[in-house]
Amino acid sequence: MMSEACIAPQSGGGFLAGMLNYVDCQAQTIGETGYQALASPTSSVSLALTALLTVFIALYGIRMLMGHVPSLGETMVGILKIGIVMALASSWAAYRIIVYETVLHGPAEIVETIGAPSHLAGAEGGLVARLQWSDDRIVALSALGTGRFDPVPTTKDGIATGAPTSYTPIADDLAFGIARVAYLGSTMGALGIVRLAAGVMLALAPLFAGFLLFDATRSFFIGWARMLVAAALGALAVTVVLGVELGILEPWLANVLALRGAHYATPSAPTELLVMTLAFGLVLFGMIALATRLAFSAQAPLWLRTGATASAAGVGGWGQATASADGLRLDPTQLSRAQGTADAVAALQRRETRETGNSNRRVLALADGPNRASTGPGASSNGFVPLGQSYRRTARRVSAASIKRSRPA
Repeated sequence: MMSEACIAPQSGGGFLAGMLNYVDCQAQTIGETGYQALASPTSSVSLALTALLTVFIALYGIRMLMGHVPSLGETMVGILKIGIVMALASSWAAYRIIVYETVLHGPAEIVETIGAPSHLAGAEGGLVARLQWSDDRIVALSALGTGRFDPVPTTKDGIATGAPTSYTPIADDLAFGIARVAYLGSTMGALGIVRLAAGVMLALAPLFAGFLLFDATRSFFIGWARMLVAAALGALAVTVVLGVELGILEPWLANVLALRGAHYATPSAPTELLVMTLAFGLVLFGMIALATRLAFSAQAPLWLRTGATASAAGVGGWGQATASADGLRLDPTQLSRAQGTADAVAALQRRETRETGNSNRRVLALADGPNRASTGPGASSNGFVPLGQSYRRTARRVSAASIKRSRPA
């Protein structure tokens, strides 16, 4: 689809439909042709992306030369990132199915699915035509007026109101004019925001895809993805709100025009129409704000947000690496938890074995102590000496007086 095929709207009948079709056409054209221009092998963005991929792969090789062998998880995440970047930045066929069609045409399919059972206006197609129909009826009602200044104004019940009423809270023509401005502005503004934002973000995919590779730029990629989600959710919400608005405006306009065709006065119509268009205008932009808030509140995957397993995450740890892989394997900090637990259990068993052997020897020494003591002062023993017994007198003490008493007279 080329921009020349987008027909500019004309003044008069069909203005709203022409504007909406033109905006939608431009959004699709910008998304498609802009992507193809940036993804061209000769574009500066494509050359920069090639350089980023080269640097990303070179960092892996440098880390391995410095002694840091990437784990299986780091390797798989790195390969996954390269695959995502290549799919987003160089393959229009894959990008068109996965992203382009989902963002631009997915909301309409969802509205059709959820709106058909509830009989939502425009859910099964023809939303633009029905919006244009309502605008044409607003123009017709403005031309007919309210009938309050007719020579003999009557109400819808056929009761004459007497003399024409000169006092009005707001001028009829002013109210009709503001109501139509609010209707056109809110409809074109809401749809224009979500459609053009989606088209621009889709066109910039080759530029933002390269930001996924490195920690310092990954936030730009996440922001770009959230903008696409916000545009899709906003289009879904706006379409639903416009369907609800048409469900109120269409029967209301048909009823008021029927009353005016029967020459009944409708003095409250300008205020009612103004209130409806202003209220739904606020609802439209409020729904866009809520969709944007929802998209930016969603958390990206942990590996995508922190980059803890990214290949560039270990560059800052090169200075702490040893000269060889063997040194890393012998480093106690690299031991597994299971190995550490096994070593602790083995040490505890050895300590308990030593304590049990010492206790047995101590019991045997205490049991043999009197026998060793009776061997006399010259006796010696190679057995175990209990604690505190090494300096005790083991021979029987004999005094000189006792020896004299024991001599025969």
